[in-house]
Amino acid sequence: METVVYRVTTAALQSSSTVKIMPITAMIDKVLLHFPAGCFKAGTNILMDNGSIEKIEQVKIGMNVACHNSHGKVLNTYKRDYSGDIYKIDSLEVTPEHPFLAVKKDDVLRGGRTLFPGGRLWNRYRSKPSWEPKWIKAKHLSEGDFVVSPILKDEKDVENIDLSIFMEDKEYSHNEIKKVRDKEISDGYIRNKYGKRKIKRYIDVDELFLRLAGYYLSDGSLRYSRIYDKTNNSDIPTGISFTFCIDEDEYVDDVVSICNTIFGIKPYVKKRKNKNVTDINLTNVLIARMFKQLFGEHFDGKFIHPMFMKLPLEKQRCLIDGIWRGDGTVNKTNKTINLKNERLLYQVYTILNRLRLYPSLFLSSWSVSYLENCINQHKFYHNGFLFKKIHKINKENYDGKVYNLNVDKYNSYIANNLAVHNCNSLVEILINHGTVQIFPYPPGGLALNDVTPEYEMNQNVVINDSIEVFIQNHDNLNPHTVTVTLHLNELKLEKEGERR
Repeated sequence: METVVYRVTTAALQSSSTVKIMPITAMIDKVLLHFPAGCFKAGTNILMDNGSIEKIEQVKIGMNVACHNSHGKVLNTYKRDYSGDIYKIDSLEVTPEHPFLAVKKDDVLRGGRTLFPGGRLWNRYRSKPSWEPKWIKAKHLSEGDFVVSPILKDEKDVENIDLSIFMEDKEYSHNEIKKVRDKEISDGYIRNKYGKRKIKRYIDVDELFLRLAGYYLSDGSLRYSRIYDKTNNSDIPTGISFTFCIDEDEYVDDVVSICNTIFGIKPYVKKRKNKNVTDINLTNVLIARMFKQLFGEHFDGKFIHPMFMKLPLEKQRCLIDGIWRGDGTVNKTNKTINLKNERLLYQVYTILNRLRLYPSLFLSSWSVSYLENCINQHKFYHNGFLFKKIHKINKENYDGKVYNLNVDKYNSYIANNLAVHNCNSLVEILINHGTVQIFPYPPGGLALNDVTPEYEMNQNVVINDSIEVFIQNHDNLNPHTVTVTLHLNELKLEKEGERR
């Protein structure tokens, strides 16, 4: 008994294909299905529906992610071993088969030049390109094509923050909470267990607070004292601090004024000429806890709480203004924010994109740049998307794990700020022997994800009875190459071979 391998391959199947093979008397002992699925390397940043950022390998089933035009729930996550080419497009490292929402440069050329909305040549042509993006695989993209960076569209305002929620910390037992709250909260003011001064219970989320939050994200830190939380086994933050260059008096005065206005507390200011800096210290446990929970701490541990990622645009502009004042530069054409914090950089990019400020993110320099006005053929807004020209595509060999997501509704998600298709492309595989169906797959099809399914079989076939392989593509957006491999033990074969 020898083994023959039959491979049935569809070339860029758009709808369906049926192939017949004629074996001699044999037994099918194995069926393998091969899908060239698209996936991403670990570390790819996924934009969640609430504006937070998660690494693709940390995304869980049931989470809600942002899609190219809305949001969707993650139905499944995939991880597999991969060895082959990886394309680097913008900052995204991806396998060749993964589709991007993109526009080919040849589809938008007029007179040898890119005709883009808002450009000076746009109105000169009667026949204008539609700029309707399509799903295009990474391997089919070229330098000069355009990829799409979607905008987080939903808006949800937050009027104020209740400081009392930051009293319910680990150092209180459940029996203490009500007693402490009744004692320390009165007439719209609040006092912490460790403090003597009462401050306003409700903090308005307005221009001043958001600018202060921006200062904290760029130049702020938490201060700790010897107050110890036995339950949480960590020091309790007792205040917040800001550090500016010694000549940035305007920003120092602004922070002091905001703290006085919002909290009714005047911070302590100290110039340290030996280090060429000015320190600002505000002492209050509740305020420190609030900043820790809403914005994190340490340069690489800060973030923007989701409640601020969908604020009205005029409020978000104040947050960006504070961040730029602390860690920003400006030149003739654009502003740049420098933050050595990948998650925070991606969140800042997301807000800048909501503000339509033409952001560009550069992890090599830990910065994101943006412009107030940028009408050119390399980057522009149209129909709710930021179109970005691909300036360079690199290809390298990779051997390691890759990841993918299956998202409902819109079958897409946003990876490293770019719209990509998910792996919810389906095929249906049927194998018939004569009049008997020997390999049915459940209705609905098989997801073209990151696995090569292998099915053990024990099915006899006889001479002159053909084996019919039927493959149906249920992905209306993309053709797919699908290979069905049958391992047969032929009873009368003298030599192993391969048939196509």
